[in-house]
Parts: sequence; structure tokens; C-alpha cells
Amino acid sequence: MKEKIWQKDVCYTILRAYTNACARTCFRKMKFNGLEKIPAEGALIFASNHCCTMMDPMVLCCKSVEPLSFGARADIFRKPLVAKFLRFIKMVPLARPHDGREAVLGNNAVFDEVVDVIEHGVPFCLYPEGTHFPGYELHRLKTGASRIALLAAENYPKPVYIIPTGLIYSDFYDFMADVTINIGDPIEVHKGDTPPEVTAKLTERMTPLIYEPERKPVTGKWWKRILALLSLPLFALCAAASSPILILTAILARNLEDRAWINTVRFGCRYLFFVLWPFHCGFFLLLNFYKKLI
Repeated sequence: MKEKIWQKDVCYTILRAYTNACARTCFRKMKFNGLEKIPAEGALIFASNHCCTMMDPMVLCCKSVEPLSFGARADIFRKPLVAKFLRFIKMVPLARPHDGREAVLGNNAVFDEVVDVIEHGVPFCLYPEGTHFPGYELHRLKTGASRIALLAAENYPKPVYIIPTGLIYSDFYDFMADVTINIGDPIEVHKGDTPPEVTAKLTERMTPLIYEPERKPVTGKWWKRILALLSLPLFALCAAASSPILILTAILARNLEDRAWINTVRFGCRYLFFVLWPFHCGFFLLLNFYKKLI
């Protein structure tokens, strides 16, 4: 019998703690706003904008060490070993319209599994825009989140909520940037609601959570330029010490067609060399500092 992804797993718990630690070190600053708005009871579905590929679920996982399940594009589940690993990290396949009518119809069975997941206390997160867009605007939402919530509301005795979520990166391509996670007012879904109604309400509540961060002008350049010169030996040390991560990243990223994946590749390479994290952090913190002075 196929193992339920909501079931507890010691290996997952250990891996999740390590993954959270790695994800947090990928950013100069990580800030959560509105965590107090998340209901203490009920079935929870987080609906977030999607702008930085696999870094988005990594960031959302950092809100706690509790299990969190995700929807992911169905085509990455085609290889059995990959599919098995994705299920281990609590991901389920969601087909998109261009995957074909038969694949999309298969979402109904997946939705039933997702309902089972949230009814067993594991929140589910999906990206209702359907694909990632590096930017600070909300694109037209699909009805998947609403349909799952309505399915759960049919039989689940406790309240069912959709939690609007906004992810704001200070930069989509630079490593060690800042990220802000805004949690909006939850939407309680009831039996009589319709997918278009719930999706419209979700759009309304997600929109103000997503905005371009304020760009502060660089001041005091003269002393910062002196500091930059003095820090060059440290920069060289960090570059040399983190070279295994930097070289592996360069090799894997050289054929990327979508530049938005670059930080996901960097995350994956860093994941393999935990003892080099401090040097890798130092390299990008200084590199970003130098970029602002140019």
C-alpha cells in the first residue's frame, strides 16, 4: 500500500531541520509578517505567489519545523526514483493545462489525496498562478486552491482555511538577498461557496501582500569604498574556501534557460557542503556589497 505523505517520518524530520538551516543561510535577512493570523485549528491551505522556483517552498518551510506538503508540476514526477523522493519530501503532482486534458483530469485523484493530507493536520501549499514569474505583481490565479478547499469543506467537521501568502525577494537572482514572507487574513471556505468566488477573494487578499521592496540609496560611498578595499583579502579567502560550491554551481548552471533557477542551483550545491556555508555566505555578502558601490 502506498505510504501516506501525512504520516510522520524520522528521516524527513531530520532532513527538514537541515534543509531549513541551509535555506535560512541563503538569505541576508528573512522576515515573517502575520504569523499570528494563521488559525490554530482547522485544515490549512497556503496559497502563495511563485517567483523564485524551488526557493519558494524552501522559504515557506522555514516558518516552522512542522511538516508542510506542496503541489508541484506533474512533469517532474515522470521518473520513478524522482517521484519517490518528491513524495518523501511531501510533494504531490499537479498537472497544468498544457500537460494535456487527460493529465488535468488526473488532478481530481490528487485533490482527494491533498484533502486527506490537510484533514490529518498537515498544511498544504500551492502556487495558484500555475508557474513562476520573477516579479512583483500577482498573475491570474487558477482555481486549484479553491477547489481543494471546497472538497475539504464538504466533509471535514472543522473549518477549512486558505491562507493568502506573499513572497517578496529584494533580488530574484543574487544570492544572500533579503526575503519577506507576508501572511494575509485567512479565508474560511464554506460548502455553499463556488471556486470563482473563493478565487476572487483570494486574489483580493493576495494582491496587497506582494509589492516591490523600497530601494534605499547607497550613502557614504567614500568610506564604504575604503571598507571594500580593506575587505578584499577576506573576499579572496571566502572565494577560495567556497570554491567547491562555486565551481559546481557554475558547471550545473551553464545551460540554464531560465535564469530564475540560478539560486535553486546554488542552494542545491551548498546543501552538499555544509562545512563551507560560512565562506559561501561571506563571498556573496561581500560580492553584493561591492555591486552596490559600482
